[in-house]
Amino acid sequence: MLQSKNHKSFQKLNVGEFVFAFFIITRVIAIVLSYPCISDIDLYLDTFVKGWIIGLQPYSQFHFEYPPLTLIIIYLPGLILRSVDSSSYFLSFTCLMFFLDFCCLESCRFYCKNRLAMKEGEINYMILIYSLLGLLMFKILYHRLDIIIALFFATSLFFFESKNSQLRPRFFINALLGFFYKIIPVFTMPCAIIFKAFTSSSNNKKIIKKIFLDSAIFVSFLVTIIFLLEIHTSSNFIRNMLFHEQRGIQIESSYGSILMFQNLLLHKISPITNGYGSWNIAGNSCYEFIAKNLGIAILLLFYSALFFTLLKKKNSGKKIKISEKNFLDVTLVTILLVLAFQRVLSTQFFIWLIPILAIWLAQNRSIKFLLIFGFLFLTTFFIFSIDYFALVNEEPILVTILFLRNFILVLTASFLAINFFKKLLQQ
Repeated sequence: MLQSKNHKSFQKLNVGEFVFAFFIITRVIAIVLSYPCISDIDLYLDTFVKGWIIGLQPYSQFHFEYPPLTLIIIYLPGLILRSVDSSSYFLSFTCLMFFLDFCCLESCRFYCKNRLAMKEGEINYMILIYSLLGLLMFKILYHRLDIIIALFFATSLFFFESKNSQLRPRFFINALLGFFYKIIPVFTMPCAIIFKAFTSSSNNKKIIKKIFLDSAIFVSFLVTIIFLLEIHTSSNFIRNMLFHEQRGIQIESSYGSILMFQNLLLHKISPITNGYGSWNIAGNSCYEFIAKNLGIAILLLFYSALFFTLLKKKNSGKKIKISEKNFLDVTLVTILLVLAFQRVLSTQFFIWLIPILAIWLAQNRSIKFLLIFGFLFLTTFFIFSIDYFALVNEEPILVTILFLRNFILVLTASFLAINFFKKLLQQ
């Protein structure tokens, strides 16, 4: 009789509840077991003390290298505390990050259900992937500001409406907020502008005019806000934002792993130094010039290729129809290109991928790509969470793993970009 009752109780629990419980467990691990670790929370506490308790103005009275909206996230954990110390601020900050992580997951779930019309099983699979990817980042998931960048990417998916021929104001606002939070979320904006220009008109001149007009409107808002911030901070805002402009090649980047692998194989000495909050490796001037500019050139090439691919399709007489999946694909490829080809690649940047990748894998259900991205996240976990300073000391096993990870990352980004354009032409 008791066994029968237990069996009925078990049947009442659905898969969704188990998956959600798994998400909660992974995030409890992220809060409880990630301390102590290499954390930026002490830096945020120092900023809170300077900016709120002492009352100094960021940018003009003390150096602050992040865009202004990050101050809201940095100040808020301290404001809800009666007394501020390192342990209370740490707990408050991580709980805030958990809340925003949950909002990100809910945004993904809502998008999958209402925009992609996914079935319950597919949504549960998405939540499972989202939870697992976050679990592999648990050492830093709530110790950085990057989960909110992931949230901006997730909300941009929802604010991009494929059935509407115009970009709604809320998409522009989301991109603006993303820019003034940490710049990166704005990188999908050109793709959205190009998509909408081709769906709103069949005339080439009108398409180009719309691209320039939408771009000019968006840039004018950026320039105006930056100008006002520059005035408010006594001409210190731009100088603070350009703080990282002169930094070298980060050892975790694709360019850095090549130099480290070269050190390992050829016994060359490319010195590693600490600066700008990371470990950087020096190459010759030509190599550093390539590392500094190739990533930007590849993004510009990607935007241009998107424009000319759609133009070719239109000129061949095919109707341009952009789907939700197209914007999901282009968002994933954009993030991957940034990770693969920029000279700075910190471990926390992989957090940006979590919502987009979870949705993409749930929709594509490809074992091949599940294994590939699983490898990228597992190796990132191994490099950072096991013994990061072994990498700094150029231990052969860590250098080799990093080189393989970045090699697979570059191949994957390139393959998905090429495949994206092929599918765009065929649909």
